[in-house]
Amino acid sequence: MKACGRRRSSRAAGIKYKTAAGYFDFHALRASYLTALVNSGADLKTVQTLARHSTITLTMGRYAKTDKDRQAEAVSRLDVPSMEP
Repeated sequence: MKACGRRRSSRAAGIKYKTAAGYFDFHALRASYLTALVNSGADLKTVQTLARHSTITLTMGRYAKTDKDRQAEAVSRLDVPSMEP
């Protein structure tokens, strides 16, 4: 039987799929890696390409998260002209 894509990728990276402690969770590692890329400020098209996703919608839906602190930080970076005379 042919190995699935994740096992093939793990093997290529030298990561054992099954160890004495159990099975390697490739998806958790992948999710952590892609989430870290998004949180580091990497542009989403680059993250999409690295993830090998067919659409940006898939990347955005799974890995691009936000919260009130991140929203406030984004707004604070805007260069807004002063309203004072």
